[in-house]
Amino acid sequence: MVPNDNYWMKNPVGPGKGDQLPYIDDFRILIIPDLSTRLAALRTGTVDRMGGLNEEDRGQVQNLELKELAYTSLHGRGSPMLMRIDRAPFDDIRVRRAMNLVIDNQAMLDGLYGGVGQINTYPASKINPYETLYLDLDAPDFPEAARELYEYHPDKAKELLAEAGYPDGFKIEILLTTTQVDYYSIVKDYLSKVGIELVLDVRDGGVISTMHQKKEHAAIAITTTGPIAQFTSGFTFQGVSRYNLAMVDDPVINQAMAEMKLVALTDQFKAMEMFREMTKYIVQQAYAIPNVIGPRYIYWWPWLRAYSGENAVGYDDYNWQQWIWIDQEMKKSRGF
Repeated sequence: MVPNDNYWMKNPVGPGKGDQLPYIDDFRILIIPDLSTRLAALRTGTVDRMGGLNEEDRGQVQNLELKELAYTSLHGRGSPMLMRIDRAPFDDIRVRRAMNLVIDNQAMLDGLYGGVGQINTYPASKINPYETLYLDLDAPDFPEAARELYEYHPDKAKELLAEAGYPDGFKIEILLTTTQVDYYSIVKDYLSKVGIELVLDVRDGGVISTMHQKKEHAAIAITTTGPIAQFTSGFTFQGVSRYNLAMVDDPVINQAMAEMKLVALTDQFKAMEMFREMTKYIVQQAYAIPNVIGPRYIYWWPWLRAYSGENAVGYDDYNWQQWIWIDQEMKKSRGF
């Protein structure tokens, strides 16, 4: 990307107030599929900033003089496994609850993220500006029937499957991309312990998007709960949105959402309290298997100035590049 010669914006604050923006001459986004090559590019100063690194990646760059920012959820998004309740076997809540009970969320959090992160990420994960709507697992009013779903109870899962008519389990497909295979291979292993064979149907992202739009997924699909600022849309658990891949049409949720949307017009915090209350019901219906999320890290070299780890400088405004500049003298002094 190169600057527009007629760009309108000037720096409004600080020592550079009045300066014409952007400062930099060009900005390049490098698409590097191979992880080791990506990390090498960061270590050698070929790239000035890199985001989306996990705990394992972090260990390979921590000893460098890089600046770090950790975050656990971008815009409060989760990526739940949504089960089509308009088809067997997921039209039976006992099956859906069994699917949740056989996943050891705490073990996944410990093993993948060193115990740091979030387990309950559906219908929303936790982000500071929207804490009011988040129902924490440790909250005194978290229903026991809902809390149980985040615990590991494989024996109870087997009992529920037997009651639902699936004592030997069943075979089911999940639609996913290659980048999701590692995580859901762990899920697949857990499900196999109660006889559920999870078939990983790996497709190209564009194909998956089209299938989601047309609701052509066979059984389970992975989607986003969306930016938390859109909590009044509730598009993963009601309506005709492409994200309602569980095909939920629940009168209790529909009524709660309608009432909440009206309140949100004049009182956002009251609406968030209503969302939190509604969460107690949504979780118990087990329409989804929430994903465990751990920290992601952004690293940048100190010569990248006027940067503090931003992904965005406003709602879906990713144009932080206009504010930054490169301290060339610092970069040279460090041998780059």
